[in-house]
Amino acid sequence: MVERLALASQEAPTPVALLERICTEIAGGFDFDRVVITAYAPESQEVRVLAAHGVADAALELPVHIRARPLLERVLEERDLVFVSDVADGDLLPEDMVAKYAISSVFTLPLFVQDRCLGFLGGDRGGSAFQLDEEPARVLRTIGVLVATLLQGAMVDEDQRRLDAAKSQFIALASHELRAPVAVMYGITATLVARGSELAESQLMELREALHTQTSRLRFLVEHLLDLSRIDAQALALNPRRMRVRSRVEELVLLIAERRAPDVAIDVDPYLEAEVDADALDRVLSNLLVNAMKYGEPPVTISAEQRDRHFRLAV
Repeated sequence: MVERLALASQEAPTPVALLERICTEIAGGFDFDRVVITAYAPESQEVRVLAAHGVADAALELPVHIRARPLLERVLEERDLVFVSDVADGDLLPEDMVAKYAISSVFTLPLFVQDRCLGFLGGDRGGSAFQLDEEPARVLRTIGVLVATLLQGAMVDEDQRRLDAAKSQFIALASHELRAPVAVMYGITATLVARGSELAESQLMELREALHTQTSRLRFLVEHLLDLSRIDAQALALNPRRMRVRSRVEELVLLIAERRAPDVAIDVDPYLEAEVDADALDRVLSNLLVNAMKYGEPPVTISAEQRDRHFRLAV
């Protein structure tokens, strides 16, 4: 079994395909009907499915918070394979989940790399009860070490792909967006050089205000570009603080949308507060807003809410 998995690691075209192949190999080798590999994020304590065998797509209802799965909490605490011969004897899985998927006997194994749990490997026989003897349990633990190593590589690859895609999209967007403030700034300075002495004070004030607005916008875009290098160097620090969301959104809309600000509807409670990094919020919201105004139709609506443990913003 371990040899087949090692061979599969050289043949699978992508990390996710490899994890799916591993699920299938484990199912065939141990006569399991369902095998699932999940990723675990200790920071958010959320669990999500990465690969599965014998599980319909509609059944992959994760991510969920680990507290919603006491079995996973126990596995994480014991740092070892946990086999439950009859889930009805305890409260390790939600009753509705047990009934919906006809779960009877089940095993779950934590996937550790050093002291960090990256995820879980679990499986059952489609509702049929079974026993897991010491020898197959030992083999599963060995497989778990291999899966944890492969999972670490898969997560690194996934993060890198996401980062590369985000960088490419932002560079294309920034290149386009930089042209507008630079063109306006050039036009203003050219006017001041050529006709500055002929303009009235009110006209000069209007040009100064426009120049300040476009300079602020340009500075904002340049800071975004600098953040890309900080991300590469893993030196981008987040500094969350409690703040009123609506006022921040209004400021950004005026800066980004400018004359099209009336086309933007802000559906945010004036008293809504959230613990966020202001610069990160600006980056996310500005990218969404620019895309919405470029590809969508007015009105563009910005909404935000605080529900449970999560702050949600939508454009």
